[in-house]
Amino acid sequence: MSSIRLLVLGVVDFAQPVHGYDVRRELQGWRLDGWVNVQPGSIYSALKTLERDGFIATVAPDSTEPTGTLKRPERTEYVMTAEGDTHFRSLLRAAWWKVERGQEPFFPAMCFLTQMSREELIAALQARTAQMEAQVAEMKFIRSSIRDGDTGSTGGIPEHVRENIDFAVMRTRADMEWSRQFMKRLRDGEYVLAGEAAEAGSTA
Repeated sequence: MSSIRLLVLGVVDFAQPVHGYDVRRELQGWRLDGWVNVQPGSIYSALKTLERDGFIATVAPDSTEPTGTLKRPERTEYVMTAEGDTHFRSLLRAAWWKVERGQEPFFPAMCFLTQMSREELIAALQARTAQMEAQVAEMKFIRSSIRDGDTGSTGGIPEHVRENIDFAVMRTRADMEWSRQFMKRLRDGEYVLAGEAAEAGSTA
């Protein structure tokens, strides 16, 4: 939750007063999918929680519709509170100064790799590597579309998001390299996997 809190507070900080829809559009435009949960439900839930905790506050709804036009539903705007500013900067500094390991389900799955057959493990690693190759290609394409000097104020992706993409690409490539090396070790017979112990002890 701290990641989405940091992101939502950061957008409210630089864009305030800002509608929830615009917070959502901004974050989803940064292409953080797969690294942080920036789905609409998480963003709106974070806005409600941050308001409840006193870190953001609502201001008078937008009422700029011209007279005589069909009135659209009023949209709530958010601003940062003093407590929210302190909380945001605390989260920001903690994220830069402290290394935290991600809660990826692949880690506990590796604890039980011997419950899988060698054939399935190799096939899964091949599929995993192919997915990561596609992710790298997508991220490189997104990076190439970011314009120099773009701040995001006109709807584009801010140029500093390139650093997020470069970081994600390097991490993904490291994962791919480990997967390839592990596949080689599996093909070379490392570990006793599901269905192999009985064969090893067979006298037939």
